[in-house]
Amino acid sequence: MNALSELPFDWFVFDMEHAPLDVADVEVLMMSLRGTGISPQVRVPWSDPVVVKRVLDIEAEGVLPLGEHRGGSGGRFQTYPLPSSGGQGCGTQESHEVRWGQVHGLHQIRGEQLGLLVKVESPRALDNLEQMLSAEEIEVAHVGPMDHSLSMGTPLQFHNQEFQDALNLV
Repeated sequence: MNALSELPFDWFVFDMEHAPLDVADVEVLMMSLRGTGISPQVRVPWSDPVVVKRVLDIEAEGVLPLGEHRGGSGGRFQTYPLPSSGGQGCGTQESHEVRWGQVHGLHQIRGEQLGLLVKVESPRALDNLEQMLSAEEIEVAHVGPMDHSLSMGTPLQFHNQEFQDALNLV
């Protein structure tokens, strides 16, 4: 990770879904990005609010949850409360950084810097793309080509016209 942190990346994704990483592993990996200007993004294994909160507590600047409409309250795409909205607690890492209340405004700054990305990896997610992208918290739609091709029934057929049409839609 130290070698990668020397390259001119804008952002780096830590994949907890397809790699054997947990929150503690990602926290250690993210340490090498401090002070580089590279924004750490984390692909969580599932759209679990507890995992998302823990990832935010270790100072990920973007979270990539599963991008499928799940129904729920009024059929709206579910997003996550951002720290600056008061909808998320403060973990030990942030508590240390604000010196337990002596540094003011960190939550506001973190809320402004935080990005929520969404994975588009199925026909169902494509059907709900407009609704997902209408949520103001969403900054990026990420297509997982392998998972998307599998979910379409065209495994690894990246030149398939239906697959290409799906990519162009995003």
